[in-house]
Amino acid sequence: MIFSNIAVQTVSYHMFIIGYESSEVEMRLYRGKRRSTLVHWPEKVDHRLDLLLHLVEQTGENASRAQLLAALVAAAPRDGLKLARLLRRYRTQDEATFTREDEEAPPLARGRRKPGPRGSSLEQLQPDSTLEPADPE
Repeated sequence: MIFSNIAVQTVSYHMFIIGYESSEVEMRLYRGKRRSTLVHWPEKVDHRLDLLLHLVEQTGENASRAQLLAALVAAAPRDGLKLARLLRRYRTQDEATFTREDEEAPPLARGRRKPGPRGSSLEQLQPDSTLEPADPE
């Protein structure tokens, strides 16, 4: 059977958890209304973000740079004195000392990053024992 007047519409689905005993709707923070922030910072700090993301991915977690930054901001202390100390420490930190801390980390893949969350790194780090070597014949 052929249908000639059918419109196809792509729909995005979101799951909301609604409490049966309450009239409130629970929504996860990371799924909230989006806002774009343009950040200009030193390349060494940007590289550190890549390193932190790599460390998260090694645990098998799927994450993006934006999600990691949001998690760090969400976890930051709501104490002006502590934040001021962090800011002063950042402003007075020597670049060589900062870079030296990353020297022990494994080298990261170079190249242009694709936007969005990354896949699991565990699949890349652990060899698949079910794969057999190619038969030379």
